[in-house]
Amino acid sequence: MFHYIWEASEDAGLFVSEEATDDDGVALALAILDNPGTVTINSGKVNLNNAVNPTLLFDVKSETITSLNVVGSKDGAELANVATANVTSEYTTVKVPLTSLAGGRYAQIGISADFANATTLEIDWNTYSTYYEYGDLLTIDNIRIDTCLS
Repeated sequence: MFHYIWEASEDAGLFVSEEATDDDGVALALAILDNPGTVTINSGKVNLNNAVNPTLLFDVKSETITSLNVVGSKDGAELANVATANVTSEYTTVKVPLTSLAGGRYAQIGISADFANATTLEIDWNTYSTYYEYGDLLTIDNIRIDTCLS
């Protein structure tokens, strides 16, 4: 299981989706707020020091986004692209080997995608309520790292 705190880039919108692929009933819906661009979510420090063949796995789908990048770093280095994956409108499982990130004190892993249509916060002046007008959404679920420990 993958239970780490995830951080998001400043312009990211993190929403809850009920379109889950696992038993918890919820998934992450990732969006960009206000202006089109790139959004990245990345993990906290992950100990892959003794990991043999660590692999990041997650389920992903989007109606509008067709690819994403998995980025990573070891021991605080700059995040770099580890893999690119295709995204379809149906959930698919992405599997990314993280062997290049193993063996250090810690690693960080991220998921990055380009969003052409931003999500905006709208105001209904008749009811004085707010709501989101959704742009592109990237739905991610069941994020985990499988490892064999030496």
